[in-house]
Amino acid sequence: MGKKSGNDYTPPPAPEEKYATQIGHFSRQENQRREQEANAWNDSVSAFNNQLQGFADQGNDFLSQARGLSFADQDAINTLRTDVYSTQDQFNALNWTGGNEPLFQSSQYGFTLGNNYYGANVGGLATPDTLDAPDLAQRSSYGNAFSGTLDILNSLDSQYSQEQQRYQGFQANQRTLADQYNQTFNTLGIANDTAMNTLERNIQNALADNQGFTSELNTDFSRSTGLFNDTLAGIADLRSQREAEQQRINDFQTRMNTLAGTYGQTLDGLDITHADGIINLNSDIESTLANVRGFSSELSPDLSAQLEALSGLDNRVDSLQLERNLELRRIADAEANARNQSIQIADLANASGIYNQANLDSAYERLAQQQSALSDFNSVLDYDFSDENSLLTSTQGILDSLTNQRTNTVDNLFNSATELGQSIQSAQDWDEAALRELKAQALAGQTSANNFMGGRAGDLQTAYGDTVSSINDRLQALFDTRSTIESDAQAFQGTLDDTTITSLDQLKILEDQFSGINSQYGQYNAAQAQDEVDAISQLLSGERTRLEADAEAAARAELAGQVEVSNALDQFGNLTLTGLPFRDPLTVLEYKAWLEKNGNEEDADNPAMISAFARALGLNS
Repeated sequence: MGKKSGNDYTPPPAPEEKYATQIGHFSRQENQRREQEANAWNDSVSAFNNQLQGFADQGNDFLSQARGLSFADQDAINTLRTDVYSTQDQFNALNWTGGNEPLFQSSQYGFTLGNNYYGANVGGLATPDTLDAPDLAQRSSYGNAFSGTLDILNSLDSQYSQEQQRYQGFQANQRTLADQYNQTFNTLGIANDTAMNTLERNIQNALADNQGFTSELNTDFSRSTGLFNDTLAGIADLRSQREAEQQRINDFQTRMNTLAGTYGQTLDGLDITHADGIINLNSDIESTLANVRGFSSELSPDLSAQLEALSGLDNRVDSLQLERNLELRRIADAEANARNQSIQIADLANASGIYNQANLDSAYERLAQQQSALSDFNSVLDYDFSDENSLLTSTQGILDSLTNQRTNTVDNLFNSATELGQSIQSAQDWDEAALRELKAQALAGQTSANNFMGGRAGDLQTAYGDTVSSINDRLQALFDTRSTIESDAQAFQGTLDDTTITSLDQLKILEDQFSGINSQYGQYNAAQAQDEVDAISQLLSGERTRLEADAEAAARAELAGQVEVSNALDQFGNLTLTGLPFRDPLTVLEYKAWLEKNGNEEDADNPAMISAFARALGLNS
């Protein structure tokens, strides 16, 4: 199109005018939509609010129900709790899904109609009323009734648990008590009366506790109550047994008292001569005492009076029996003493034999005392000492026999002592064998005499003592003589040692002297001088042999000397000797010196070869 001139230009109409028809149509549609949207919103909000109110009302109803329940209404509590949980889960699942509240303006610029957009102002649009969106912040308050209800139910459960615990604790305690009381009862016997009373009171109290226990719960104490009642029944039965046992005790005591009275009357009529009566009564009392001591009862009855009465009777019977026994023992002791004394006297007499007069006298005295004791013995009981008297008579026979034997033996010893004295007087002084034989007899007699004591024993021992002393004196004289012989031999030997025997005549004198000593040596058997006698005999024998040899040699030498001297003479008749200065004549000392120098050494050692002349000069060594 070409541009028109300014006079022909018409301004375009305003959009509102231009699109008035579209705007009207749009306004109608928009208002209708707005009304529908507002209604839908309001319906949604009302429905949501109604649901909330319904949950609130139901919660309040739950709360009201809970407040009307007791903790014992466990079924109702559990049902209500289930309903609350279910409803609460629904309440908790309720969420607002309606979005935001629609906002309506009374005008707007531009609108779409069909597929066309119109940029024009639309005014006068409807602004329908809408409900406020649900206040979700206040939503939780609607659930308070649920939590409140659950709190009440939980509280009821807690009360139930506490009450159940109280009930169950009481029930368990009562059952424990019932078991304990029953166990205690099982340990009781009829003697435990105090314990029974205490137990019965405790059970009655426990039953009263069962009956007095109150609870909203259903309670059941049948087990403990039944055991309590069973135990009470047992106690009642035990008391019946106690009464029966007590009656048995009373009957027993009565019977024992009666027996004690009967025994006492019997005992009053007895003495020690009634052996059978004592034995029988003692047996009866002992048997009855055994029954009393053996009486057994759980009630531990006091039987001390019965025991005292029976024990007193038993002591009296025992005393009577003891008195009888003592009398029997006195009889038996008298018999035994007589037998023992008789045996002892006989044994002692036989043991000491005939030697001790005091023992024999004592034995006779003891025998007489025992015979007198039997003769004087008396008893109310029967006794018989005939055997003992016979034994004492036999013992007296032993004593009499020993006394006679002693008298005869002592007489024989006295006679032997006299005979020994006579034999000693006739014995030779040098006859040692005879003296020793007599001494042996005397010592034997003395030993026998020393065995005796009392009576004539002193005189007998003196006689044998004197006899032994006499023999000892004779033997001592023999020993002294032998010692003198030894001394004489020693002196004679000394004399020989100091004497040079030069001749047979001198020797003969000495031999005669020795002959006396040697004769006594042989007669008195002086053995202690044997060494001296043997030495003297050898010396004298040797001297005799030497002197006899010298005499023979001297005879030969005299002849040889004459020849020697003749040959030694010189022409003038003077004696000449080689090795000596020649002069007249030789002195004795010169001749001795010559012999010592020129003599034959072998001959010089032989005394037989020494000339008599040389010996005369003292050249014999």
